[in-house]
Amino acid sequence: MPPADSMFLLGESRDHPMHVGGLALFEPPDGADAQAMRSMFGAALARDAVAPLLRKRARRSATTLGQWGWETDPDIDLDHHIRHDALPAPGGITELMTLVARLHSVLLDRSRPLWEIHLIEGLTGGRFALYMKIHHALADGVSAMKLLRSALSEDPDATGMPAPWEPLAPRCRALHLVPDPPTDSAGRLDLPAAALRAARGAVGEAVGVVPAIAGTLDRARRRRRGGPLSLSAPKSMLNVPIGGARRFAGPVLADRTPPPGRQVRRRYRQRRSTRDVLGCPAHLYGRSGGTAATPADRDGSRLAAQR
Repeated sequence: MPPADSMFLLGESRDHPMHVGGLALFEPPDGADAQAMRSMFGAALARDAVAPLLRKRARRSATTLGQWGWETDPDIDLDHHIRHDALPAPGGITELMTLVARLHSVLLDRSRPLWEIHLIEGLTGGRFALYMKIHHALADGVSAMKLLRSALSEDPDATGMPAPWEPLAPRCRALHLVPDPPTDSAGRLDLPAAALRAARGAVGEAVGVVPAIAGTLDRARRRRRGGPLSLSAPKSMLNVPIGGARRFAGPVLADRTPPPGRQVRRRYRQRRSTRDVLGCPAHLYGRSGGTAATPADRDGSRLAAQR
């Protein structure tokens, strides 16, 4: 496992979970009801096909020299990873956000592959939702959304799409989030080789970190005004100790033509092509706007920092 990914496992605790999550809402096809949706979901489970990425589980032992590595789970339990939930009445956005917040607060089981998918029914208008939770060591948030999107199509008449946990469609197989672990000539997992590779990577990354920290300290010393280091943060209503509880919130967009999601994607691609904007800065831009408006919306009450 690359050292940067293993840090998400080493730094995880009950109050600092290191998984990411995403929520998608869907409307059933014309003439379909909740039973049709359950049947489609059950048929996907019956295929018992799981993408290689989602069979990987984290492991470390004496044979890995204490380093985290990946191994393939040959007997993955889909009943544990893929769950069915129902919202209480009236099945609105408030009930959905409350459920997702509770699901997102629970740590993933490290004895199993580090992901879960929840099918949520009971929303008003016959809608249903998918909530996906995956550990940051396995995939970051953007990659997880790409994984979910690989099971979707912009064509409303498309059928036969794979479930989000199934092997990727041919057009999406270039998405490779976690490298395959090294194996010996017989195809068995070569844990010592994986550990040595991770150790070499850790040394290389440490060499780069030391100059960065030294540069930060030097800039603070030359400033001579007692300003905060770049590794600290100013006091604010958002800067409070982080606990294990989580809240989930999101905007509700009115129906438009073209669909809002497609419109946002088009504008995002235009900005990337003209201004060379990367994905993470674009997300930070959106978050900064929400953070700036938070004090007015919350009337000065204390908030926990976002994670």
